[in-house]
Amino acid sequence: PEHGTTLYDRTFNESNFTVTRLLHYFGVTESDALGDWCGWHNDNSTITGLVPAMWLEEDSGRQVDPIPGAGLFVEGRKGETIPVASPKDCLGFQIGEASQILTGGVVQAT
Repeated sequence: PEHGTTLYDRTFNESNFTVTRLLHYFGVTESDALGDWCGWHNDNSTITGLVPAMWLEEDSGRQVDPIPGAGLFVEGRKGETIPVASPKDCLGFQIGEASQILTGGVVQAT
């Protein structure tokens, strides 16, 4: 459809640049007063690849079960809080605000 995405199309089809960054969230202790740690926000990039979380014991490096209430959460369309748990062999994608801006709102940030 003709929805005025020239800038968006050129960004992905003609750009010679790939910008990536790896984010790692460091462990916290029960005494850390983080509240809503990162807080609700829209991702600011165009598209973000999300790998499944891996929880490790700090001293041994042994994989352990996640701490209840920790991890990635999203807000559903009705305002509900939904935990995101990707299967170990999957990769998820999140649409960022840059995509929303570049498409004039045709694509909504998640």
